[in-house]
Amino acid sequence: MTLVRNLLIATYAESAAGILYSLSITWLVYLITHSPWALGLSLGVYLVPKTFGAMVVGHVMDNKFRRVYIMGTNIVRALVALVIPIAWVFSIRTFWLILLVTFFEAILGSYIHLAYQVMAKHGVISRDLLRFNALIASGTGIVEVVILIAMSLFLLGQPSNRLLLIVSTLICISAIAVGLIPAESYPQVAVNPESISWRNFRKALDFIKSDSRVTVILISGFGINLALAPILSQLPVLVRMHFHAQSSFYSMLLACMSLGVVVVSLVMAYARVTIRRPKVALNLVLTVELVFAGIIAAAGDVRSRFIELVLFALLGAAQSTINTFEISLLQMIIPHRLVARVLSVIVTVSGTGAVIGLALAAWGMNIVGLVWTFLLFALFALIAVAMSFFWLFQLRRNEEVKLGED
Repeated sequence: MTLVRNLLIATYAESAAGILYSLSITWLVYLITHSPWALGLSLGVYLVPKTFGAMVVGHVMDNKFRRVYIMGTNIVRALVALVIPIAWVFSIRTFWLILLVTFFEAILGSYIHLAYQVMAKHGVISRDLLRFNALIASGTGIVEVVILIAMSLFLLGQPSNRLLLIVSTLICISAIAVGLIPAESYPQVAVNPESISWRNFRKALDFIKSDSRVTVILISGFGINLALAPILSQLPVLVRMHFHAQSSFYSMLLACMSLGVVVVSLVMAYARVTIRRPKVALNLVLTVELVFAGIIAAAGDVRSRFIELVLFALLGAAQSTINTFEISLLQMIIPHRLVARVLSVIVTVSGTGAVIGLALAAWGMNIVGLVWTFLLFALFALIAVAMSFFWLFQLRRNEEVKLGED
């Protein structure tokens, strides 16, 4: 199927561009500033526009979804990624330039990331959504592992800003892949477009409140992002403080995390795992989230490089399981007419968790130190699990809603 094949290619290229961009920017920021605050700010500048811009993006997509918009957005993103390499040539190497580029990349990326999920909702039949999302996760994980190991072996010092030239190329490949999808395969938009107003956003919120399964996923996503985003933002500090290592070990930690994603996702994809009972799937997600919290708590106090690498592999496996099941459930449950708006609310709430976590991480690193900061965010994840189990209990008391019902 053309849509599925090209969407896989586009997502893989997007993932490769994302990991190269993130790794390069994060390490460049740390080398320029040597500041946990700057690391948190750089990730916050990326997350804030991506998080809150998603609300408007979701409404626009439910009413106007066009191939030319996706291609155009990707091409502009590719050009923005070239700003830093060009600036470096002219010896313009400032933290504020990196923030500016990151801000625009986030705004443009908020459209693309949501667009690919909406296309999957419309182009993949419900029983194959979990397998499709597992293939997405495993493929992107393989791409990330290859890139990160290559960087560990061949770029033992500072990741070159020239990697952003590759980022730009990969984004263009993603644009071409979605551009080759036949126009008739794109989601149908509303005949009478709705205006962007609070009343129309309320339709998405009302649907979320009416379906406890979506509420569980909303709370779970908030907790995962609240715990994970700040931990990853402070990873260079962990590498330097506990292991006295350079970017090679930083890359290896991320590679092990991606390897965990690959293993779990391949098992789900090729064992043809399906979601037959949403409540059972949600129980699995929350159980894995408990493991996820325990891994974060342990990762902040480990001094063995081998054990730390194993923990990050397990962290990737847990994150992949949670994300794949949650995305698949959302795509199955949400009606076609609301899919982009509801997904945008989920993205906004989850991203808000990450933004709050980043602010708390900067405070925690300066006041209570690295170990207690990791323990604090593990506790936040546990609280989110407890709240999710409460809503799941509420779901058991109600009659189950048929999957895909509009």
